[in-house]
Amino acid sequence: MKITKIPVNSTTTLFRWIAAEPIDGTPTITFKMTAGDQSPVMTVLHSAATVTAIGNNRSELTISPVIANFAGLSGHWGQAWLETVSDSAYPVLITRVAGSTAHLAEPLPRGVDLAATASLEWATWTCTPGAAITGTLGAYTWRVNYVSRSGADAPSTSRQDDGILSVVRRPFNVGLSHYDLCALVPSLADMVPRRQQDFNPQINLAEDEVGLMVRERVEVDGFTEDDLFNAHIFSRTTAYLSAAIIYEGVGQFDAAQQFRDKGADAFDRAARSVIIDIAGTGDLGLVADLASRRQAIDGGRKTDVRGSMASRSQTEYEKTFVPTRGMRH
Repeated sequence: MKITKIPVNSTTTLFRWIAAEPIDGTPTITFKMTAGDQSPVMTVLHSAATVTAIGNNRSELTISPVIANFAGLSGHWGQAWLETVSDSAYPVLITRVAGSTAHLAEPLPRGVDLAATASLEWATWTCTPGAAITGTLGAYTWRVNYVSRSGADAPSTSRQDDGILSVVRRPFNVGLSHYDLCALVPSLADMVPRRQQDFNPQINLAEDEVGLMVRERVEVDGFTEDDLFNAHIFSRTTAYLSAAIIYEGVGQFDAAQQFRDKGADAFDRAARSVIIDIAGTGDLGLVADLASRRQAIDGGRKTDVRGSMASRSQTEYEKTFVPTRGMRH
């Protein structure tokens, strides 16, 4: 199940949904809220375009009408579906649109039939959740209902997609960029996969992994990695794990393990300087080691022997016990 994080009280943050297949009409989304379900209107990123020709390199599509306000796409914003009359739907990634030409991240299969015009449909849909959804901290389920389009000879089918919307104080973000990663490990600059424009997908994966590592160490009930003020101290950890993920993707597991070891060491050092919002008011609340925060806040674990001994009564045996120098205890 997909999890999307949005800051609390955010009224402008977009919720993004990516269709896993071509769809008919407009999908509907429902957020299950305590005060009542909310169903904001969904909007597709760009209207469908007609494809009239495929370039000789099979990486360029001639489209109509021209997308006049196209300002470039990054990451999954460029995901789309190419549908022809005689073929299946092809998932494509659009990296650039110049006038009437859409450039693809990788070439299409040679067997694409363009005897008749084809359709290019964007897979990304968005909506603005609004204050009724983002006004309260918590995790809420959402469901998108849509009608899949499997082709002219196949019947349309009603389908649904589910996930969780997590409304948090401040989504965990270490602030690591593609440029920061390549500055730390310059050899990565020449390893960007053809389907990608940068290493942001790998950075996001590493950041999720670091967030889970932080969550494992936070022993205070009700607080997670999304309550950290200084998440940026884990940027080096995220960079090393990003490099490990990249090297694992090309089969260089020895180099990947070295970066994972460096990331683990960087995490242990950064974890000693965490600042967390204990009061939940937006003020700095605590500077403590993650491993000892429970003792700093609620007095220690249940198995700890500590506290005031002033009211404790000694047993008769204890009254006769006389400690001597060098005695073991």
